[in-house]
Amino acid sequence: MRVKQLFSGLAAAVAVSLSAAECLTSNSLNWTSFANQCNGSAVKTADGGYEMSKASGGDAVYLYNKDSYPVEQGKTYRVSIKLGQCDSRLKPEVMITFPGNQDRKPASYSVLFKNNAAEAYFTAQPGDKGIRIHLIAKGNGKAKVDSVLVTEAKTLPSPRTEVASDNGNLLDNDLLDWTYLANKCKGVAKKNANGSYEVTKESGGDALYFYNKNNYPVKPGKTYRVSIKLARYDATLNSILMISFPDNKGRNPASYTALLRNGEAETIFTAQPGDQGIRIHLVVDEDGTAEVASVVLKELVPLSSSPVDISNAVNMGFKDEIANDRKGGWTDQGSDNDLRIFKPGKRSFSGVMFDILDETKNNGKACIALAGKAQEWLPESVSVKADGAWTSLFLLHALAWGESAPGGITVAYKDGSKQEIPVTSADVGNWWGPCAGTNSVVAWSADNNAAYVGLYLTQYKIQDKPLASITLHSNCGPVWLIAGLSLAKGDYLIPKNVETVIFENKEWKRLELKQDIQKGSVLDFSALQDAPAGKYGRVIVNESGKFAFETTPQKAERFYGTNLNGIIYIDKTWCKRIAERLAMSGYNSVRIHHYDGDLLKKDRKGIVFDPEKVDLFDYFIFCLKEKGIYVTIDLYVSRQLVPGELSDLPEFSGLDGYKGLVFLLPSAMDNWKDFTRQFLTHVNPYTKLALKDDPVLITLSLINEDTIFDMSQNQRTSALFRKRYDSWLQKKGISPDKADNSTWNEFLSELYSRGFREMKTFVRSLGCKTPITDQNMAQNIPLTLLRSQYDYVDIHAYWDHPRMEEWALPFGIAGKSFITTGPDWLVTVMSGRILGKPFVITEFDFASPNPFRAESGPLMGAYASLQDWDALYRFAYAHHTSHILGNGHIHVNACWDISVDPVKALSDRIGILLFQRGDVSPARKCIPTIVCNDLAGNEVNRPDGWDIKQLAFVCKIGMAIVDKKCQFVSPDVFPKDAIAVNCIQSAMSAHGWGRPNLSADNASPSGILKNCLPQNIAEGLEHGLLISTTNELERNRIAGTFKAITPRSETLIVPAGTALSGKRFSVEGNTEWAVFCAASVDGKSLAESRRILVLHLTNGLYSGTKFANSQMTRLLDWGHYPCLVRTGSALLTLRGAYTGYKLYGVDLSGKRIKEIPLKCTDAALSFIASISSGPDTILAYELVKE
Repeated sequence: MRVKQLFSGLAAAVAVSLSAAECLTSNSLNWTSFANQCNGSAVKTADGGYEMSKASGGDAVYLYNKDSYPVEQGKTYRVSIKLGQCDSRLKPEVMITFPGNQDRKPASYSVLFKNNAAEAYFTAQPGDKGIRIHLIAKGNGKAKVDSVLVTEAKTLPSPRTEVASDNGNLLDNDLLDWTYLANKCKGVAKKNANGSYEVTKESGGDALYFYNKNNYPVKPGKTYRVSIKLARYDATLNSILMISFPDNKGRNPASYTALLRNGEAETIFTAQPGDQGIRIHLVVDEDGTAEVASVVLKELVPLSSSPVDISNAVNMGFKDEIANDRKGGWTDQGSDNDLRIFKPGKRSFSGVMFDILDETKNNGKACIALAGKAQEWLPESVSVKADGAWTSLFLLHALAWGESAPGGITVAYKDGSKQEIPVTSADVGNWWGPCAGTNSVVAWSADNNAAYVGLYLTQYKIQDKPLASITLHSNCGPVWLIAGLSLAKGDYLIPKNVETVIFENKEWKRLELKQDIQKGSVLDFSALQDAPAGKYGRVIVNESGKFAFETTPQKAERFYGTNLNGIIYIDKTWCKRIAERLAMSGYNSVRIHHYDGDLLKKDRKGIVFDPEKVDLFDYFIFCLKEKGIYVTIDLYVSRQLVPGELSDLPEFSGLDGYKGLVFLLPSAMDNWKDFTRQFLTHVNPYTKLALKDDPVLITLSLINEDTIFDMSQNQRTSALFRKRYDSWLQKKGISPDKADNSTWNEFLSELYSRGFREMKTFVRSLGCKTPITDQNMAQNIPLTLLRSQYDYVDIHAYWDHPRMEEWALPFGIAGKSFITTGPDWLVTVMSGRILGKPFVITEFDFASPNPFRAESGPLMGAYASLQDWDALYRFAYAHHTSHILGNGHIHVNACWDISVDPVKALSDRIGILLFQRGDVSPARKCIPTIVCNDLAGNEVNRPDGWDIKQLAFVCKIGMAIVDKKCQFVSPDVFPKDAIAVNCIQSAMSAHGWGRPNLSADNASPSGILKNCLPQNIAEGLEHGLLISTTNELERNRIAGTFKAITPRSETLIVPAGTALSGKRFSVEGNTEWAVFCAASVDGKSLAESRRILVLHLTNGLYSGTKFANSQMTRLLDWGHYPCLVRTGSALLTLRGAYTGYKLYGVDLSGKRIKEIPLKCTDAALSFIASISSGPDTILAYELVKE
């Protein structure tokens, strides 16, 4: 488990001779502390105790004796800890570890505190020389540790740390006759002297069931909550709370089950007609021991709730028409990203009534938005009147631009008293990709035009006395959005969220992480490279608008790469090794990212390069080039400026706001040019070429991320933008009161275009001919027009991007599959493509811990090839050297890094074959979206013409630009294979350019498509079945399946319990959602190939990975080595003449582990792909005729 990992690396314990049992005041034990991924400390006090404190979020603060306390084999000991005080939100635990005995499990001796005291008993075993005593502070708050005592004990009792509550502890009710059943296994449940039960399961088999033999009576129509708590339990234990109804044969017990997490579980049910009594089962299906401390059943009082009138306090609506105008509604991000889909009226959310205001009847206002860093102009607090006496306050709310605690609530009572309630990150999360916290549920969710969004329901206990008012106040961190308040009495019927910890069991199996690939193995993809890089000259944009090499201009080239994030400054031996790894993984390009800050000297004035770092950079480029790996780079990423670098703003330092200053201040532009000049013209001693002349460099981006529209909103520079805007208005003769959003966009576009031309001209003046782009994030119409100046277009694309605060845990994710979820963010990216120009995504990822991320390589590779894009780059290979060296801590950026994520690494193999090798054919038909280059006639947001989301997975889409007269700016850009057009403005609705216009007045898009597309494709669009015009790709949004069926490879994405077939490859009996692929690796078709790679990919996480909820959507801890993969199995069949073939399971290096039995006939072969059985964990197979 996690704690074992944290302390396993400490120095060997030193035996200490102690004459007293009081340990805390002993200097010889060397008490110390460690804050794991959180802010906190343990400070010694004057009286010899320790004050522990921990802030919210992260893992925990650990106080422990670094030097061991000696124990003797065979003796029994009691460890007693007393706290002087402990905040209610802090969750202290005590744990015993045995540093000198690697076979000992510390979690067997882990107990919770009761009444600020805890005791742990253990008997010293062979190999135990000493112990460490760990006090663990979770949650948030402070605790004073007064004493830690170690004494010998005559017996080994089972400590009782929980007491009965509400209706009492049912374990004390002898009439229930608690017993057990060991089903196909060995086990026992025995009662302890203190009334608890010790439940033990061993020797495999099914499970041990601990339950009440005699029913506990219930009444039909009544609602009950059953809670179970364990005093202690083995780390390997996997157990379930289950309710059954013996007298009602029609009842399904599985509807009322809950996994035990951290020793607790609860479930809620309503007794139905025929229910006379219940049995409560603790089901233990993994070997181990647990002490059951309490089982409590409570009859719940029906909740009675009353909405609070907030009509006089609201300051925003749910609809927002124009972004960033400080008017309208919700987050002020425009019509594509608001909450207009949230309907008004009196509505119940999870059983709580709210009155959702109708903004059309309340002066455009319907919700409360409180100030945050992103929108400081909002109010910091609001108050509403309240009356009556209630026991709970409910909020229906969410956050924007952050995940941290947003503020607090002040409840004022009529007797003059006040109650302060903090609102923490456990209570509410981001409205994008909502995920329940430990004190919140997602009460409402839907898809707007930009993302999967939602609102959270949170309960706060208040005093049962007459109310006067309720005040909500922000701490100006994230923006706090409140849709409704409600007051209530009674019991809240939603079970609380409990933490989920991943560990090795029958659901998760250990996988040995191997990063080096065996030469010549089935996983060696280096044959896809044509080394060295640059052998055919530099990359150009050919007459067809595709990347090509200058010596072979008619042959289009594709690149599939990954990002190297600041890890290139490593030992030269490792440079060669990493380059070889990348080549053998199949990547023919890399994006060198976050390199520029480390390239400069730390103690510098101006732009001064560090010779040692430059040498390492040069050598890495040389190694990549040798292996046939091309490079793309951004000329500014994260370089920190020092004071005095900008003469126009000498006090400026750091990086925040610099990107915008390049377009505002001459000294910032000169600073950018100075770095660019030195960087591009420096001659690499290993390649003998400056980067500007080296064909290894295939593309250049001027500044990474942030568009001019984003830069103008930066807090450090927004005043400078506004000052320049005011001057621009004056020169244009435009009155400020006549200016609107389109005027602002016109100003920014002019400012940017002037700066871009200057930057591009400068790069060309250095002799650099590399294709150039910029503004590689986001998509809207003004951006499309600005990008028309570029040599190629680059946009970044992320599915289920983690939501976090300051790049630190906790992370929030939606945890959904892209296949089934709408709207399609990828279509937003696709629509940014300008027809006639190369299109590139230099950052894409389906980030961990999304459980469906194995679909990323197949989906991105397949649809990029269908759209005939030019380059894809996974973000990222690694952020930390420990991730590429295969040792050390799992860092926060593990959400991106494929070097420590074998699921994504193998998923990329599929993407490489589908896109770079070109297994998937480009679409045969196109539906362009027509954009007018008159900026005033276009919106900032995405096209509002006919909805093209689904068509992007059927045929080619992209932007084509026309002038005011509807003439194409580039005559050759209109695709000859266009079957219809989609327009932006109503003014163009009469035009079709010889094709049906899906946006024309009175047009019937479905009718047009039925005439333009084959019948099966047109009909599929109406039922969520998206079939490509090549008939190679099929995405079923309803069933959650995906097919990529090509001559050389077949990929199937299959939910659990679903069978799916391609032309030759099929899956049956699948027990877990998975990606399956059968691909020729010798370049021949599957029918003719003598060597085939078969992949079976589920989910992968690390041991000790911790989530705040059972849905695993709020990540608290990345865990530690080893890597675990989700178990699963399926019957795989490959149809064809494969007589004489052998099948081997291979490890992550491609090395053959063992031969797998095959069932062969003249027409097909089949085998069981299993991550469940046997000692080996196999995700990849080699089918070969030797």
